[in-house]
Amino acid sequence: MRVTLRNQVKLTSGEHTNVINFREPTRGDLKAVANIENDIAKEDMLISRLTGISLASLDDVVMADSAKLQQALSEITDANYDPKHIMN
Repeated sequence: MRVTLRNQVKLTSGEHTNVINFREPTRGDLKAVANIENDIAKEDMLISRLTGISLASLDDVVMADSAKLQQALSEITDANYDPKHIMN
């Protein structure tokens, strides 16, 4: 799934972009965040794992862009998710 943010973010690769590609989550991703108790920290870690956005950069994401990332995360974890769907 692709999401276009209003502002650029820094990826773990060092690249800056406002076009974010989510990969489909796996059970391994769920295991990786299973011990994180704080819901926001858990969501941040999942978003980082699935998009490559650095955790530090997520802290600076404006709420409008955060809502887009949260919506995309919700959609790709839904049982009826269609991987051909692109969100902007």
